Amino acid sequence: MCVGVSVDLASIFDAVENSVLTSTTPMEAWSLIVAIVDATGYAVPKVLREYDITPLVAGLAQRLQSVAIAEPPPPGLTFYHLGLFDTGDPSTATETVGVYLAAGTGDPTQSLSRGELAYRPRGAVLESGFLNTIRAAALDLGAARNVFEYGLLLGAAAVLARFAIEAKEGVGAVTVGFDGGDYMVLHRDRDALI
Repeated sequence: MCVGVSVDLASIFDAVENSVLTSTTPMEAWSLIVAIVDATGYAVPKVLREYDITPLVAGLAQRLQSVAIAEPPPPGLTFYHLGLFDTGDPSTATETVGVYLAAGTGDPTQSLSRGELAYRPRGAVLESGFLNTIRAAALDLGAARNVFEYGLLLGAAAVLARFAIEAKEGVGAVTVGFDGGDYMVLHRDRDALI
């Protein structure tokens, strides 16, 4: 643990987003994210560093396909959103994180800022032991927890969003973020990013 190290969270956020967008596999993206966080001086625990995120991506993709069959999305969606929310008791070390899939219409930035999501299937709320391991590691950092929250937790969720959410006709973006408001917009069309 690095006491007194100043970390620019916006730079971490930007580097993580770029890594997710430019990677060709989930493991490539995760390895780059781990390197970004390590570069802050806060060492990523071995269990997270060596985690193979690929089966988690495949499992989430399968789960989301089942949800879409059971609770079909309405027409006109323009983006999907993978949201992170706090569960458990925040005053204890048992704080956990949940994940949900939703979708919206129009501009993702405006829809998310207004909390307007047209599709929130009941079957698309889940927890992940991997994400909860990241949350526990973040809690261990105390006041510096946002280094892992923005680097590892949001980064892992971005990897899941990019590689597990199946592209649908007319859906140009996938967003991923915290219910508190910070999120990434991952465009499907890579040319739109440049």
